[in-house]
Amino acid sequence: MYGIKTVQDRTKPSELPANGTFLSAFDVGRRLLHLASRNTGLERPGDLVHRLAATGFQMMYDDEMSDGKMRVVVPPLTMHYQPVVDLQTGAVAGAEALMRFVAPDGSLVSPAQNGLIDRIENDPIAVVEMMERLFDCLVKDASPLFDRVPGFYMSVNVPPSVLGTGHIARIMAASGMDRHRTRLVAEITERQALTDVGRDALARSRAAGIRVAVDDFGTGQSGLAQLMGLEFDILKIDRSQVQPLLKSVTAERLLRGVVALAGPLRVRLTAEGVETKEQAFFLRAAGVDYGQGWYWSKATPIDEFERAMSTGYANTLRFDAR
Repeated sequence: MYGIKTVQDRTKPSELPANGTFLSAFDVGRRLLHLASRNTGLERPGDLVHRLAATGFQMMYDDEMSDGKMRVVVPPLTMHYQPVVDLQTGAVAGAEALMRFVAPDGSLVSPAQNGLIDRIENDPIAVVEMMERLFDCLVKDASPLFDRVPGFYMSVNVPPSVLGTGHIARIMAASGMDRHRTRLVAEITERQALTDVGRDALARSRAAGIRVAVDDFGTGQSGLAQLMGLEFDILKIDRSQVQPLLKSVTAERLLRGVVALAGPLRVRLTAEGVETKEQAFFLRAAGVDYGQGWYWSKATPIDEFERAMSTGYANTLRFDAR
């Protein structure tokens, strides 16, 4: 029911998939009882069923620890890649690696669905497991590109709890990413960068030779001046700052101000959420280094990404581009 696959006999573990993506009928009942035992304010059994169904994918990946507490089980995952385009040449300078969870029916699920990514990142065991799997996928997909294309890089979001600890060095060594260390850009958000944990993560990663990008710039309450004491390599301008361009004089002035301050900081600028030719041309004229967005491509599996990369996007930055 509600897309939850069950097995009738939970005494046959050999018939269950190893990734924990199925719940037995017993498990479904146990979770219903678990919900019923809490002060949920739901009185009818049907309400409990609907609540379980509403959590959908998330609940299918819960498991129960021996102490009776629920822990997060990391679902199978895969990676998609969105090109980062050099606004001067149209060449693909790099890519952002974006994680997708694989649901039991084979469909891809955003990590943000049902708050699953937040729950994983708040679990010290689950977040490390997730990053181990992510880097395994990344190395498998990207190593051939690293070997063939000088200077090509991959950026990926790395939680500060991993980036600022010894976990990242171990994960990179185990996955084989260590030999491509200079091709990795670890992303943390603007908000994360300004926390004590984030500042420590920035310092440790730079000391380890890992480049860092501050993501989602413009979504927090800080300004570029608050980031001036931090060591990072790339500033990613959030799409919320890109969309008003050509519509708002204030947005255009703010962008030019960011460009002016980026020079003394010696950081490169990437604009996210570029959707039109006009935005791309404005960003290039303003002095932004790179663009990323659906004007060029959505995030795609590695084979599709490689095909697009082989031709580049120079034609999209000509004045006669459509």
